[in-house]
Amino acid sequence: MTQPTSVWSRDNAFADVCVMPDGIVGVALANDDMVKQGIPFSYLAVRRGADWLAGGSPDWDVATLAVTQHPLNQFVMIGPQGQVHITGAGDRHAETIADGAWSPKDFGLIRGSRNIGGTVLACGMKKQVYRREDANRWVCISPDIIGGPGVHGFEAIDGFHREFPQTKIVAMSGEPRGMREYLSVAALIGVDATLKKPFKMDALLQVLQSL
Repeated sequence: MTQPTSVWSRDNAFADVCVMPDGIVGVALANDDMVKQGIPFSYLAVRRGADWLAGGSPDWDVATLAVTQHPLNQFVMIGPQGQVHITGAGDRHAETIADGAWSPKDFGLIRGSRNIGGTVLACGMKKQVYRREDANRWVCISPDIIGGPGVHGFEAIDGFHREFPQTKIVAMSGEPRGMREYLSVAALIGVDATLKKPFKMDALLQVLQSL
């Protein structure tokens, strides 16, 4: 269903974005009112040509969005506990990132994802990495490095400051359970700006222009 741009931008905040090889854009959004009420809910808006299309609305908060080419060209929207919403190529379905004891629901929240070699990989807060081998099949590929303390981004901030002192750093966080003080601590250790997710694109541009 075609939707005007104003519908997406008026009621929702930007969470993540990615682009398919053919130029189709996917934007993961969080509804402002539901965020204020603490209700888990997300939207996927798809830009094809001049039209904005509804790509689905799972009842969980979005953590990250990526594109896969295997086995089909599709958008892969992922929630913090490993919930997955797939859409594209005439298909739309739900999946779950699960691999026994390493499953994010029990082990550690998902924090990001990337397309590498046409396949989606998702990473978690405790250094775990999952690869989508096929539809409905996710495998943890990092058992050898799992088990250390959770990585909340502070190590990366410290490393950038040490190696690239002129680099500007913006800390962004949705403050999931157990990380309520992330942004305040990040500010204390030297980031140049902070943004709490979800945020409007205008807010991000304003921060970047100020650096």
